Amino acid sequence: MLVHQHHRFANSVALFQVVIAVVAALTRVRPVWYASILVGVVGAVLFIETRV
Repeated sequence: MLVHQHHRFANSVALFQVVIAVVAALTRVRPVWYASILVGVVGAVLFIETRV
């Protein structure tokens, strides 16, 4: 159970890191910016679901 929870946390952190990198590098390209926000929301959902 703890290993499964660890993997969920790792996945959510990885998604957050991708979002930070994309937003920082490509903020002028709107479709990429919106996609990065979507990935960030998915990461947040994974984090919240893991906590519950």
